[in-house]
Amino acid sequence: EKMYRGNVKVIYDDPEKSLGKSDKEIVYLKSLMKPHIDKATKTFELVSPYFVPGDEGTEYLISLVKKGLIVRVITNSLSSTDGVMAQSGYARQRIELLKGGIELYELKADTKTKASRSLRRSANAKSGLHAKIYTFDREEVFIGSFNFDQRSANINSEVGIIYLVPKM
Repeated sequence: EKMYRGNVKVIYDDPEKSLGKSDKEIVYLKSLMKPHIDKATKTFELVSPYFVPGDEGTEYLISLVKKGLIVRVITNSLSSTDGVMAQSGYARQRIELLKGGIELYELKADTKTKASRSLRRSANAKSGLHAKIYTFDREEVFIGSFNFDQRSANINSEVGIIYLVPKM
């Protein structure tokens, strides 16, 4: 077991977001994450079970590739998701993302790991992704509730931490 020390910053949506206030009136978590993404020079990697970038998010991710970053996404496949609507939103962008240089990885429903086997789940249990993690040059990491989708960006109140990975 390893323990790491470092600086952590908590970031969150202003709770008034749920009252329909705009990002010009209050602070949105997405605007607090953007500087971390923008200062990345090598990689931006994200894990999001409900990955629905929409047109704007797709353009933004492709612009990062054009800037020279490696952009990797891990998300659920159609077979592993419990959010079929989210999956259909993502499916519309998949070809454009791939053509734009985004590396896409999808979790298979029948993926079995040591952890899932140790839980003695039934043979027909399916694996599904639920983590929300973003790394910036593998020097900073965000862990929280924020999915890369319109609901997390504009409706839900989200929270997370930014952790600065200490130099070894």
